[in-house]
Amino acid sequence: MKRERRFLSLFIPIALLLTASPVDGQAIENRFQTRSSLEFSKEIFRNLGFELTPELRWDEGFKIDRFLLNSELQYKIFDFWSVSAGYRFIGNSNAENRTEFLHRYQFKMVFKTDIKRWEPGFGLYYTNFSDDNDGSAFLRYKSFLSRDIRKCKFTPKAGFEIFHQLDARSIYKLRYSVDLEYRLTKTVDLGAGYKLDYYMTRYQNRHIFDLGLKVKF
Repeated sequence: MKRERRFLSLFIPIALLLTASPVDGQAIENRFQTRSSLEFSKEIFRNLGFELTPELRWDEGFKIDRFLLNSELQYKIFDFWSVSAGYRFIGNSNAENRTEFLHRYQFKMVFKTDIKRWEPGFGLYYTNFSDDNDGSAFLRYKSFLSRDIRKCKFTPKAGFEIFHQLDARSIYKLRYSVDLEYRLTKTVDLGAGYKLDYYMTRYQNRHIFDLGLKVKF
């Protein structure tokens, strides 16, 4: 637990600094979003799994901003290396007083391992656009860390992600995240988390609060 406290003691001041500090003397706008999801996953064959995740997103006034349906097919090449392909159907409720429908594709490689109940990892993602930037392809670089605490149903997690906008050849935003999962049963987990999106191309931060349920079949 000392290491978890040490991480939070480092993360929280950085998050507050990014939230409050102006860039080039200009005040940063802070926006807020709430997300809820229900993830269903199943191993179809050995090392081949499928996930289906409906999700709702609300804006600051708790009005539905977007509704999504995520699907992903995953294949584990080795215990430490997996690849996946995903499709996301998006309904954007804030597109000029009408609902706009979008289609996002994702390809991903993930490397992770276990070290004395710690699970560090790295993911490389390609998407044809990002959720808040519909016009450009992205590479995303994500590092993450989780801790399996002995005789405890809680699993803390943390992550850091870089969004690389390919056509602009620049970093679009950084994402910091902390999550906590609780094991309800052997097949059902409840999770809650916070993400900070720190934009490099605009004077804005986005604070995201997540609540999700994961069910394995």
